[in-house]
Amino acid sequence: MNSRLALIFSTVFHPLLVPGLLIWSLYLMSPMIVTPLTGESFYVYLKVVFLMTGLFPLILLLLLRITYIVSMSRLFFHKVVKNQSVTSFLLQNKPLLFYLKKNRKGEAFTIPERNERVFPFVMISIIYMMSTYLFVYRFSINSVLNSIFIAMTILVVVVTAITSFFKISVHSTTLSAAVGIAFGYGIYYPVATNYFWYIVGLVVICGVTSSARLALKSHKLSEVTLGLALGYVTGFLAMVFH
Repeated sequence: MNSRLALIFSTVFHPLLVPGLLIWSLYLMSPMIVTPLTGESFYVYLKVVFLMTGLFPLILLLLLRITYIVSMSRLFFHKVVKNQSVTSFLLQNKPLLFYLKKNRKGEAFTIPERNERVFPFVMISIIYMMSTYLFVYRFSINSVLNSIFIAMTILVVVVTAITSFFKISVHSTTLSAAVGIAFGYGIYYPVATNYFWYIVGLVVICGVTSSARLALKSHKLSEVTLGLALGYVTGFLAMVFH
């Protein structure tokens, strides 16, 4: 897979967009999933979902990235004033060098280094826990949607804990969770006649996006595999025990 196509898949199916995309696509396949919401009221609800689980965390990532670049720029000029060569500065600050290489490819919302991921993931975990409280306990729609939010929040927290010791592909985790949720939902609830192809489509998207992460050299195969297993099991069990 060429890097441009890999970047497109990585961006369109960014982990923070998956919850909203999953709920929207499930609604198209089985409108009863949002009962008692209908039509216009559902799309208002969906906008709030994208806002809480997608836009707010993405803004947080962008602000953290800007803060990091500004702080490293200040350090850069401070070192240059002291006659340290640019090459030696970059070699001593490999995360910045790695980011600049990635940013040239257009990956503005990626966090390449494992140790850099922990704090942003903790902050995103807090946002997701607040969102889950809002959607599950304050504005509860039904048990299926509640289970989706709980599953996604559990995944964010678990991935954050794992990241303290081991890097894991968040793209693979969230997309495989979507596959597990959709598969589990299809077992217990009435769905459209073409629901099988919907599942196939999700599996293909999950596989291609995971391959894209490997093509971009953002992850090793073991990190992608762990994400796929963790996500699918969590998503499927969320539907089984909801």
